[in-house]
Amino acid sequence: MLNAREYLDKINQICKDNEPKGCSECALSKFGCGIPKEDDDFDKVIAFVERYEENRYPFGYCLKCKYEFNSELINEYEIKYCLKCGEKLDAKEAGADA
Repeated sequence: MLNAREYLDKINQICKDNEPKGCSECALSKFGCGIPKEDDDFDKVIAFVERYEENRYPFGYCLKCKYEFNSELINEYEIKYCLKCGEKLDAKEAGADA
């Protein structure tokens, strides 16, 4: 479970990722931009925020530059560094099951 700081950091990142599309297209908009008004929505928005990267980047991504990997890179090649920026990856970032 995320602490309050981590939760707010992730909400901020989700907002930045969705800026080009606008708030109306952001999944958090229906949850008061991450601060839901309905008690029933608390668990839903927390689960969404906790799984954001997993859902947005199903095959993995670089934490530094957000370069998204595809299944071929993960399943056929043992990549250790980001192909775009060269950052060293750990298994979780690269989408590998730990």
